[in-house]
Amino acid sequence: MTNNDFYIQLDDLTLITTNMVVKVKNFSWNVTGGPHLAEVEITGPDVWSTLHWLAKRIEIRNRNQRRVWWGFVEEVFVNDGVNSYGLSIKEMFNRVRVAYTYEVFGVPTSGTTTWAFNQAAIDAIGFIKEKEVTQEVNASPEMAAAYRDNILTQVAKPVPVTRSGSSRGKELSATLYLAGDIHSFEWRLYSQLAGLEANQPDGGGADQLIGQGFTSSRIGFVPSGKISAIDGEFTNFVSGSQVRISNARAGDNNGTFTISSVDSRPPIAQDMNVAGWNFDPNDDIKSNPTPTDLDADDIDIDSLLETDDYIRINNVPLNPGNRGFFRIRETGENAVVVINKTIVSETPPVGSILYRGNYIMVGDSLVREFPLNSITITTVGTRVAQRVLNGTGSAWTVDAIEIPIRRVNSPSDSIRLLFMADNGGTPGTVLETVDIAGTDVSDQAGNTELFKLSNTRTFQPGVYFWIHLQRTGAHDPGNYYVVEVDEDQGYTRGNLLVWDGTGWIARTPQADLIFRMLGAVETTKQIATLVDVVGQLVGQTDIRVTTVTSSNQYRDGTTYAYDELMGLLEAGRTAAGRRIIAVCTADRYLRITEAPINTAKNYYYTRDGEFRFWNNGSALEPGILPVGEWIWMDGLPPVIASAYPFSPKFLEEAEYDCESGEIRPTWQGEKNVWESMG
Repeated sequence: MTNNDFYIQLDDLTLITTNMVVKVKNFSWNVTGGPHLAEVEITGPDVWSTLHWLAKRIEIRNRNQRRVWWGFVEEVFVNDGVNSYGLSIKEMFNRVRVAYTYEVFGVPTSGTTTWAFNQAAIDAIGFIKEKEVTQEVNASPEMAAAYRDNILTQVAKPVPVTRSGSSRGKELSATLYLAGDIHSFEWRLYSQLAGLEANQPDGGGADQLIGQGFTSSRIGFVPSGKISAIDGEFTNFVSGSQVRISNARAGDNNGTFTISSVDSRPPIAQDMNVAGWNFDPNDDIKSNPTPTDLDADDIDIDSLLETDDYIRINNVPLNPGNRGFFRIRETGENAVVVINKTIVSETPPVGSILYRGNYIMVGDSLVREFPLNSITITTVGTRVAQRVLNGTGSAWTVDAIEIPIRRVNSPSDSIRLLFMADNGGTPGTVLETVDIAGTDVSDQAGNTELFKLSNTRTFQPGVYFWIHLQRTGAHDPGNYYVVEVDEDQGYTRGNLLVWDGTGWIARTPQADLIFRMLGAVETTKQIATLVDVVGQLVGQTDIRVTTVTSSNQYRDGTTYAYDELMGLLEAGRTAAGRRIIAVCTADRYLRITEAPINTAKNYYYTRDGEFRFWNNGSALEPGILPVGEWIWMDGLPPVIASAYPFSPKFLEEAEYDCESGEIRPTWQGEKNVWESMG
C-alpha cells in the first residue's frame, strides 16, 4: 500500500505485505551515478520483517508505474515506540587487512597484512565489503595479523544498533535509508598495477654527472696522481667520480681513474707586473723588491702556488726562457722555484700574465707529462642507461618517464631521453626521443623532470628496454646535468650502465637509476576497467562517448573505487569540451554519456520553483528529475540574462520531496562556491 504517489518494489515481492503502509519520503539523483539517496517510511504490524531487507534490491516507482529511483537498502531502523533497533551495512566489512609499522634492527618499517575474509558473511550478504585499517602502535607482523582477525570477527556482519529514548510515543514504524548502486563502489579498494614501473628509494640518491668534460692542451700530470688544468676546468669536478682521459702522450696517463680529491682554489690569471713579481735565476719567480720587503700592493706569490702546480706565463716577457709552461718544484718565503731551469733576470712588463688553474688527485700513479697534447677528460657517464623490465604482468603503453635531474650552472643545450630497445644487454634501437631544454631544468636538488612520450610504445612483459640519458650539446666542465642514482641497487629487474667514452661499463660503485615509467589511458577506458575489476552490483559499462583526456592508470590499492571513479568523472572532457555524466541504469550498467550542449533548450525553471518542458510548458511526470540537463530560468529580464550567467544552469543534483512534490536543485558550481566561502 502507499499513501502518496510513489511505491516501492523489491526483487522478492513477497516481503511487502498488506500489513505495511509505505510512504516514500524523498529521493535524489546526481550526475555522477544517477540514483543517489532515498528515504522510505513504513508503518504497520509487519515492520519488524523489514530488518530482513538489509542490502536488498529496491526500486521506487511513481503512480504511472515508471521507475524513478533504484538501488539497495543500506540501513533499516525499526521504532517500537520506545526504542529504535537498527541494522546497517555502512560499517560492516567482511574483508579486512591492516597497515602497520614495526622495527627491523631499530629501523621503522611499514607493512601490510594479507586480506582476511569471512566467506560465510560474504555469501550471506551477497557482496564483498573491504577495509584497510591502520594500527596506530608499533606491532610485529604477528600482532598485526591478530589485530586484523579480531577486527574481522567484530565487523564481518551487520552490527545491530539499539538507540533508547528517541522514539518514545511514536507508532510502530520502520525507516529505510537507501543508496543508489553507484555507492557499491565504496565497498572495494581499487588496485590496478599496469601503468607504473619504478625505482623509488626513500631518501633520494647519489649524484651521477652527465655531460661533464673538456678538451685542452694545457693539462699537466705528476706521478703522485695530480692532474692539473691550467685554465681551471676542474672547478666543478666531483670527488668520487670517475674520469676518462684520452690522447695523453704517456700511455699510462690514458684510461679511467677515480677522483680522490678536487682542488678547491679558484683559478688565477695574475698580471705579474701589477703583483710586484719578477724573474730571478736563483728564486726563479719572487716577490719584488726582496723576499722580505713587500709593498702594500704586492702579492705574496707562494701563497697562490703549491708544489707540483703547473703554470703558464704568456709571451709578453722579452726573454723566451721566462715564458711558456712551468711546474713548481718548491715554494719558499715569497718565492717559488720551477723545475725547468730557463729563468733569466727580468722585470715583467705590464701584461705579463701568470696563469694557474686547479687540479684533481686520482688514486693511481701517473707519468710526468708537461702540457702539449690536446687531451680530453670526461667524467664517466657522459651517457647513462638503465635497463628496465615490465614487472606489472600486463602490457601497457609508455606515456611519460619521470627522473630526478638538475642542472649545474647554465648548460645551453638540452638533456635528452632516449627510450630504446635492448640489444643483447646494451642499449639498441632508438624507439623514442624526448628533449628538455637546459633552461627549463631546475638547479635545485630534488627536482624531477617529466619526459613526455607519445604513449604509443608498448611496454610488454618479458622484453627488456632501456632508459638512456645524454646531453645534446658538447661536454662542458662547468655546465652539465646531474641525475640521481640508487647505490643500494633497489631495482631488481635491470641494471645501470655508464658510457666511458669508448663503451658501456658498469658504474663504480654500482647503482640503479631512480625513475618512474608511467602509462596513460583514456578516461572512459579507465572507467570500464575499474567497473570490470571491482564492480559488484554494477558489473558492466555502457560507454557512449570517449574523452580527449588521458591519465596514469596505475592505482596502488589504498583508495576506494568510488573515489577513483569520481576523480575520473571529474577529469573527463570530450572533444567538444563538455563533461561526462554517469548513470547506474536499472539493469545495472554504468552508462557514460556526454553532457548536453549549453544551448540546448529542453527544460526551464519557473519562478514558482517548478521544472517544465521548454517546448510546451507542460509539467514533468512525478518523480522525474532532469539532472544532467541545462535548465533555463524563467522570468529573468533580458538585459540581466544576457549580462550574467544566471541562465541556463546545469542541474548537478536534485532531491524530490514526495510529500510536497517540490524539487530541490543543486546547480553546477554553486555548491562548491558557497562551501569555499563558509
